[in-house]
Amino acid sequence: MSCKPVGNLTWRIADLSASLTKPDLLDKGTEYTIMDLVNGKKHRLNLGYYVVRNRSKRKQSCERPEMEGIERRFFDAYPWNQLPRDRVGLAALLVRLQQLHGDVIDREFPAIKSQIEKRVVKCKQDLAHMGDERNSEADQRKFLERIANQFQDIFRDAMNTSYHRHMILRKGIGMRLPTSVANRKEQFGKEMTWKGHSIAFIDTEQLRNRPTL
Repeated sequence: MSCKPVGNLTWRIADLSASLTKPDLLDKGTEYTIMDLVNGKKHRLNLGYYVVRNRSKRKQSCERPEMEGIERRFFDAYPWNQLPRDRVGLAALLVRLQQLHGDVIDREFPAIKSQIEKRVVKCKQDLAHMGDERNSEADQRKFLERIANQFQDIFRDAMNTSYHRHMILRKGIGMRLPTSVANRKEQFGKEMTWKGHSIAFIDTEQLRNRPTL
């Protein structure tokens, strides 16, 4: 039986075995070994064993009601009728799988719901950033004009050192052009004072007090 992770539950041979599928092909006398497995007397599993009777090659074309009848008559016969009825037959296995599936859904649904709600909030935020629909040419022109006006506002405030009005100017130090120009001008003045000539005419005291660039 293949492993299939479902939330924190993995249906696998260590938890649930549905591999007892051909009890009709067992040698006479070995049925009791299978019955001991189903009754939990050997190799006990967390969710136990189930026994189902698969279609034979001759019955591949049979409809489901006919196969259910064949399976029911098989498990009504001795010794299989000694097993718990909720452990034999495809119908019993399907009921148990539905119960397990429901348990997984009940346990995992709150986390799934929380993830979906977070994604919905994120989608709404993305839609809000995109602005209103721009289906017509006039709507598209208005949208571009609004972006251009916002850029002009930011540029004007940057030149006027009004950095507090826009987040990009408050956080982006490199966007503060006047401040950057003033700092660079001061640095340029120092560099020209000490490096803008080939011969320095300064006394020893000035040389000693020369700043580090």
